[in-house]
Amino acid sequence: MWRSNGSLYQRIDGRDTGLGDDFTDMFHYDNLERLKDQTTTVGASRTLNFSYDLYGDLTSKTSTVAGDLNATSFAYGTSS
Repeated sequence: MWRSNGSLYQRIDGRDTGLGDDFTDMFHYDNLERLKDQTTTVGASRTLNFSYDLYGDLTSKTSTVAGDLNATSFAYGTSS
């Protein structure tokens, strides 16, 4: 589902396996329309949180699930 400004609000992955493994992602944005967090629900749930520096560069993506391989940090070089 999309918001009126074109940003993604909800995504449903209907796997139709009959095992209850369909999942839903909900997306939330800050006042500058940068992705703030993504919450996934299926059986267990997790939230990915996104952080930005003063220039709007993504600096980290953290997860509420320990050992989540989809969470990482980002580094940017300096220009000369």
